[in-house]
Amino acid sequence: MVFAGQIPVPDGPLRGNDLVEVVLCGGYPEVLSRNSYRRRSVWIKQYLDALIQRDVQDIANVEKLSILPQFLRALSLAAGHLCNYAQLGAKVGLDHKTSSKYVTVFEQIFILSRVETWEANRLKRIVKTPKLQFLDSGVLANLQGLTSASLQGSFSFRECSGNFCFQFSVKTIVSGRTKWNRKMLLAGISTT
Repeated sequence: MVFAGQIPVPDGPLRGNDLVEVVLCGGYPEVLSRNSYRRRSVWIKQYLDALIQRDVQDIANVEKLSILPQFLRALSLAAGHLCNYAQLGAKVGLDHKTSSKYVTVFEQIFILSRVETWEANRLKRIVKTPKLQFLDSGVLANLQGLTSASLQGSFSFRECSGNFCFQFSVKTIVSGRTKWNRKMLLAGISTT
């Protein structure tokens, strides 16, 4: 649409289940162009497989390539929380050093990011374990096998949807798709 000179105009703010659905889809244009959950899920799985098979091998000499998808799913369960990479790695047969290396590789191919915790004391910021953030909420939802239907009525609906909304917000702000800029974001002031 945009390339044809037609700029889409949003209908209004998204709320409730509509917002959760958008957040669970994520932000990849290829995913957004697919109409069904199954087609979106297949694309994300193929995308992650291609990244792991092609890009990971280009970036790092990975000995246990077959374990990476399982390790990535394990990491997805720790998204938004303080994460013990050694403990998660051990669950899939990786030692601490290898787990840390693989998390760094996932950062380099822009699947996830480690975010330092906020502490008033600068030393604590350096020493504390960072939180793990996935850069696309659709990828995160797919790795966890979540859909808006599977979240409805579940005990953890608010917690899950809140975490995914946070992941989506971080991605939206970082990619510059809002009227906020980094300086104003850090100051907590909107530019509008």
